[in-house]
Amino acid sequence: MSMKPYCFPEEISAEMIRALLDKTKKKICTGPFQTSCGFSKFKWFDKDDNGQLHAVFAEDDGYREKWFAGPYNAGDILWVKEDWRVRCMGVDGGNGALVAEIEYRHGGPVKIIRGVPKYFEQCEVTGGQWLPAADMPKEAARLHLCVETISLDRLQDISSLGCIDFGIDQTQLLHGRKAIACAAYGEIPFLMHRMQELLDTVPLEEYKKLWNRSVPADLLDEYGWNANPWVWILWLEVSIQDFCEYPTD
Repeated sequence: MSMKPYCFPEEISAEMIRALLDKTKKKICTGPFQTSCGFSKFKWFDKDDNGQLHAVFAEDDGYREKWFAGPYNAGDILWVKEDWRVRCMGVDGGNGALVAEIEYRHGGPVKIIRGVPKYFEQCEVTGGQWLPAADMPKEAARLHLCVETISLDRLQDISSLGCIDFGIDQTQLLHGRKAIACAAYGEIPFLMHRMQELLDTVPLEEYKKLWNRSVPADLLDEYGWNANPWVWILWLEVSIQDFCEYPTD
């Protein structure tokens, strides 16, 4: 098990952070890749001598194999980087330890750090200025994601309802249900048909937009939705750490 930083692309960071805080996001789809020409048959997962997970693909004629390294292993803890600031800092009257209160641009619970590491002793209270996610130290992270299991799939094989586990907001789907129920009152067959259409299309369409926003424009042809790359799917256990304490000298 190891602890590794994880940072969402800026274009989708706000909605993904909020979905994690609400614990409606249970999976991350990450590490898109395209197999080399001629290696299209996924065989199995294996680990190298260092314990790193790989996906093993076979050549189309079945004679050679090629390994593609996964970004994480089951059991890894990902600490999520997000925009943050030090709201206040002071001294604990009980033991003289330095205490900092960290808040986050996307809302949700603050984090209290008692026995502040050296990094924070040099960090001024920033007032209204937010610090970028890239500058967040591990101690300031409140979201910890434990990778429970890892799978591999083609991007377009993700089901519509499965998209909800990736943090897709269901508000539009619920609004659509209410609108159809009002418009089709008394027309049960029509109502059921339209509700099924919503279930089959809305979450998937939203996820397609989300995915393409997360991919740099110059890489859309290779890793965008229409390119249908292979992706690593991480099942997560989400925990929110709103307090931590470090030993003081």
